[in-house]
Amino acid sequence: MAKTGKLSSKHRSPEFSAATWVDIQAVFEAAKMAKRRERRFAFYDYLSAVYHAYRRWKRLSISKKTARQVGRTFRVPSRDNGSPIRILIEATLPEAGGKQHSRWVRALQFASVSDVPSQGLLDFFRANGGVAGCARLAAERRRRRRQKHSSPVPVAFHWADF
Repeated sequence: MAKTGKLSSKHRSPEFSAATWVDIQAVFEAAKMAKRRERRFAFYDYLSAVYHAYRRWKRLSISKKTARQVGRTFRVPSRDNGSPIRILIEATLPEAGGKQHSRWVRALQFASVSDVPSQGLLDFFRANGGVAGCARLAAERRRRRRQKHSSPVPVAFHWADF
């Protein structure tokens, strides 16, 4: 379960740089705002904050390391090879639930693989059927890749070998 309470730069964990802590605070603030709003698409700003932090960390080649630190700091249950996006979402909005987390992670990973800039995320969602549409497209893409890589190789069978 994630720690609760007001986050500020005064409470910055020493393992985070000031810039990284600003990113984390922005995601927490967006999560807080998303929880307050009743609008259907209130979580889009939250997902934008998560994606922005992830893209910045990825560009700096610190996404996995930073996500593991976030996971330890906010007591996110460890997963083998957990996605940095998943860890950040579970740390900042744990009450959304696993199914919702999964949908958001797939949608954001699809945007990342599609090399969508942070500023273009909302337009990307709109063009691809929203978060659910992006998650569905990501799942289809993953399924196709698995089928392509796991297709059985024909085995030559010769009676003479026995």
